[in-house]
Amino acid sequence: MAQTVVLFLVLVSVLNAATSASLNKRQTGLVGGYSPANVHDIDVNEMADFSRRAISSKSNSGPSTLIRIVKAEKQVVAGMNYKLTLEMENANDGVILCDVIVFDQPWTNTRRLRESSCMAVCTGKQIF
Repeated sequence: MAQTVVLFLVLVSVLNAATSASLNKRQTGLVGGYSPANVHDIDVNEMADFSRRAISSKSNSGPSTLIRIVKAEKQVVAGMNYKLTLEMENANDGVILCDVIVFDQPWTNTRRLRESSCMAVCTGKQIF
């Protein structure tokens, strides 16, 4: 009887530890919040290029070139929000870092640059 109780307690302990480890691996982001995204993902790269074009069109610095995607996160909403940090270069400011949020809703063909903030790396000057 004592052996059965000990075996039962060991089994419960092992199952509890396995369940906790499994949940910790899956819970990478807050439910409803942003979660990490792969910077090499096709959709992330599409949003980065969209952001680059939108930023280039509203700046007086001419066309920008995307150097790399520094960081990417996404959030499921009534579509998808992409929060990206982009390293770009333009003729006037040189290398710039931009934090952007792009909203994408493919079934309605809606895509908007919701927020953008760019800073020149060399000078620390806020561009827009």
